[in-house]
Amino acid sequence: MVIESRAVEIEGNRYIFRILGDEYTIKGTGDPAYVERVASYLEQNIIEVTQSNSKLTKTQSVVLAALRIADELHKLRQEYDYLDELLREVK
Repeated sequence: MVIESRAVEIEGNRYIFRILGDEYTIKGTGDPAYVERVASYLEQNIIEVTQSNSKLTKTQSVVLAALRIADELHKLRQEYDYLDELLREVK
């Protein structure tokens, strides 16, 4: 699988970017640099999954990358909740 380099284009309040050859458009008023960092983070995860098993389809690579990111988010939320609870106990 070939990973196409991603580019983020800005048109008004729309961001257009490409990942794995597919174009996506999202609307928002956020910082364009932030949108690019998020897209780059997703793409890097997809690349890492693809490199670990070149027989995966595009869909499989994307789903596995999404699972990795969801796992990371879940762990960070658990850590946040734990730290938040410690702060409440200190107050």
